[in-house]
Amino acid sequence: MDILLVDDDRILQTSIGDFLKHRGYRVRQALDGREALRQIDAHPPKLLISDIQMPGMDGIELLRRVRARLPDLPVILITGHGTLETAVEALRNRAYDYLKKPVQLEELLTSICRIENQNLDP
Repeated sequence: MDILLVDDDRILQTSIGDFLKHRGYRVRQALDGREALRQIDAHPPKLLISDIQMPGMDGIELLRRVRARLPDLPVILITGHGTLETAVEALRNRAYDYLKKPVQLEELLTSICRIENQNLDP
């Protein structure tokens, strides 16, 4: 599975990216929403994982723009500053999952596996 990981925190991005690569996933990375959209337009991933709190375009706005381009792309949002309001907004825009930081890597992997299993169903 080709995953696009978007986070302005390079350390967290590297940590999650390395974890997923060691489990056989192809991981591309972007530091912000604009770079993510350029990558999505050039080569759509099978899954987008994005932080919510980022400078410029936040993860909720990125999710909205992704929905306009690829309505069925699974999106997992992660945040260190989760509120009920952002969780509701994420669900309104059909985020597949909403995880809090610090990200529990096994929880993230479980979410990814559920996405893969849904894609295998006829």
